[in-house]
Amino acid sequence: MKKILILLMFFYATNAFAFLRAKTSEVSISETDVFQLEIQTDANIQDMPDLTALQTDFEIVGQGTSQSYQFDGRNHISRNSLNLNLIPKRTGILTIPSITWGKEKTDPLQIEVKQTADTVQMQNENAVIIEAQLLSNEVYQGAGLIYRAKVFERIGLINGDFEPPYLQNAEILALGPYTLSQEQKDGSLYQVLTQDYAIFPQDAGKNLTIEPAKFQGYYRKMRSTEQLLPFGLSDSFIYQPRTSVRKEVSVCAKPVQITVLPQPANTKNHWWLPANNVSLTEDWNVSPEIKVGDSITRQIELSANGASNRMLPDLHFTNNDDFKVYPEEAKKNQIYDKDSGLIAYETQNFAFIPLHAGQVTLPALSVYWFDVNDGQIKMTTLPSKTFTVKPNPQYASTVQKKKDKTSAQQETPAPISQQEPFRKENNLLYFIGGLCFGLIFGIFGIILLHQKHAHKKKLPELYPHEK
Repeated sequence: MKKILILLMFFYATNAFAFLRAKTSEVSISETDVFQLEIQTDANIQDMPDLTALQTDFEIVGQGTSQSYQFDGRNHISRNSLNLNLIPKRTGILTIPSITWGKEKTDPLQIEVKQTADTVQMQNENAVIIEAQLLSNEVYQGAGLIYRAKVFERIGLINGDFEPPYLQNAEILALGPYTLSQEQKDGSLYQVLTQDYAIFPQDAGKNLTIEPAKFQGYYRKMRSTEQLLPFGLSDSFIYQPRTSVRKEVSVCAKPVQITVLPQPANTKNHWWLPANNVSLTEDWNVSPEIKVGDSITRQIELSANGASNRMLPDLHFTNNDDFKVYPEEAKKNQIYDKDSGLIAYETQNFAFIPLHAGQVTLPALSVYWFDVNDGQIKMTTLPSKTFTVKPNPQYASTVQKKKDKTSAQQETPAPISQQEPFRKENNLLYFIGGLCFGLIFGIFGIILLHQKHAHKKKLPELYPHEK
């Protein structure tokens, strides 16, 4: 009985001192910050708590579990932790609700969520600033414009990245990684991170709002060494305390508006290629003496300033009586330079085979495009080029053999198709004749065997004297 009471008292004591605690990594954050909520318990609980109420004001972007052990001087304590990475869904003073895990509940917590600013101040100085600008506030539908985001910082960021702007129904391309430079601003020297984006709006309209780019980075915040040193230890090479903590900073640019002009009606019959400039270049690979059947290679490069490679048209030529053309697969690419902007390239090779001797003219090539600077349709052209082609007896004999072989193959089936019914009729007659001949031969054999049996002599009886 005494043992049972001791066990009950021990069970009551362990459950009476069981605890469930929740804490946050921050008490004040910006609306784009990610913070951590840690739920800790010393109970051995397998099932996860219900987090439905938490998702009203927060988005869970990551979670994990961990286990730790502590020694309180007498006992070893095992604790289980559930770590949640959260992003707030709105600004203001938000309440993290009470969470039930097993038979215990956590206390509600509060966190302040501030609206993201375009400037972070530290010690009355602008430590981090973000600015965004459009190199043009007006653009044609489908054409590209450059959006530039710049972060000015004086706190020595150790890491960070941009979040691109957003425009509904638009293609947005990050133009390479951000670049680093230094600039003077308001009498202070800043390190500048510049990220350019190309935006291609697909819908026309006035005062369309581009949701701004954001930047999230990290820096080291120094801490007092005296606060970190345990009793009896000094700051030496034997004990090196962490004198800094990794802190997060985020800034958000201001929204900008643009006007997107519709595609002009007179361009509907042509490939829509809005650009600042379009050019065509070519390179010929031709032998000094061209004969019939030789290959004339024409390499053509199309470039468009202010366009992406997906906007470039496909180039093509049509076969005729003078030549046949064999195109290779087109190669499309694009590059970006801050001075020249976004430039799209398309390179394609065409092999022309002349089919006869004499003067053979390879055709011109024209590309229509729309100049966004003056709002006019323009055409860029490569001229035609004429070559003198000499006869090629070897090519002619090869072609003639192919023609003779083709003619023979085409002429042979004609008499076969005429004789086919006659052959079928002869085969039937042969079958009937063979069948009759076989019947006659069989009847004749039966008669012959019967006559032979009738005229057979009778053998003398054996031992007649014994009768």
